[in-house]
Amino acid sequence: SPVNVSSFLESEDEVNDARLLRACFMLFQAGRIDEALKLVSDCGQAWRAASWIGGEPLSSDGSGNPTRSLWKKQCREISKQMSRVTQVGNSPQTNTRSLHSSIAYEAAILCLLSDDVHNALNNPVLQTWESGVHAVLHAERGIIVDEVLKAHNNTRIEAAEESQTHFPYVGTEFDAFDNNESAPEGCDGDLGAALEQLDSSPLDEIREGSGDPFRNGMSSFLVGQNAVKEYIEECAALSISAQNEDEACFLRYIAHLVIYIDSVLPDFSSQLSLPQDVGSDGNDDSLCELLLLKYISYLSTRRDLWSHVALYCSLLSVDNILETYSSFLINVHSDQERKMTLQQARDFFPEGLDCCILRNVVREMIISDIPWQHAPGEERAPAGVNSADARKMRSIHWLCYYPEHWPDALVCSNLLLRIFLLTEGVGTEPSDSNLLAFKILFDKMLPD
Repeated sequence: SPVNVSSFLESEDEVNDARLLRACFMLFQAGRIDEALKLVSDCGQAWRAASWIGGEPLSSDGSGNPTRSLWKKQCREISKQMSRVTQVGNSPQTNTRSLHSSIAYEAAILCLLSDDVHNALNNPVLQTWESGVHAVLHAERGIIVDEVLKAHNNTRIEAAEESQTHFPYVGTEFDAFDNNESAPEGCDGDLGAALEQLDSSPLDEIREGSGDPFRNGMSSFLVGQNAVKEYIEECAALSISAQNEDEACFLRYIAHLVIYIDSVLPDFSSQLSLPQDVGSDGNDDSLCELLLLKYISYLSTRRDLWSHVALYCSLLSVDNILETYSSFLINVHSDQERKMTLQQARDFFPEGLDCCILRNVVREMIISDIPWQHAPGEERAPAGVNSADARKMRSIHWLCYYPEHWPDALVCSNLLLRIFLLTEGVGTEPSDSNLLAFKILFDKMLPD
């Protein structure tokens, strides 16, 4: 019957042909092979769909290609010839959305079908590191499948020879003696060695992507446990020893990666440690704890991120929670932020730990001689009282928000009053004396 040619892509329409093959290539990358075959068939190119299904192994019901290895060999030869036309240097496009020639996309498809990594990594269609990784892993899998099928075929032929019968499908026996020198060689399951092929690609995007630390992390998970361990320990050492806040993005990344691993693979996480040449101040904390402490230290320097400190502290051991959160609260001075950070401590920490933390905070602020420096959100000192004494007075407010803290508030207030009464004023004017600080604390600053 007559065919409506206008509904199909005409062979001379290069642009539409390139768009069609680009769509098919993306479907092949996504593993949606049936959709790619249907697409070209619907566009009047059923011959192309038929040429792409030669990789189906021969099955017991007779379906599949009995000369599969020969088909793959021809695909490699064709993609090699096409690659000469689509050299990287001859393709001016650098945008991943650029439309290349139709022959470039067809060559890329044939490279995937025939496990031809070399020509794939020279094809300008593969313009991202991820595309290169996909081509390498797809080829490694295909080569392993070929080896399994060949070994299975040889076994069946040996059994047929012993029984003086023929292989069920005449004409397939030659595969047992096919010493095709042009067949690609895999890396025997060593994905680390396989991914090193990306370094030799003439495409800058693929080659330079191998040096990206985040993509190195992806590669390590593909390679295996030892590679992951080496990658995490190296990155953790760099993050912990870094003094530049510009590295905060990478610190956040590696900290969250280790938190995730610690939650899903606790046994593996316990094996992680810092290299011996990277000091950890002599403590025995796990690598996860060390990274958390480093990240919390960074969050503490960012007032806009203070709302996250308690959450990350809750992942620490109890001893580290006490020490770390107490040190953090000493630098919190506004009433609103005191309420927020204290409420978070009550929500995230074990019951009663908030009271222990507040005792540390108030005692440290009252007794220690911390050099005074105005902090964001801190109120001005009352007239006649120096700023350091005013801060000590306001530290009592930490213990005045919840009834269970009030007995400690009374103890610390008495302690501070004794300090003001027994210590000489630091100024020469009467208004600067600690007696005035005592009176203001007693009359005005202590809650009723």
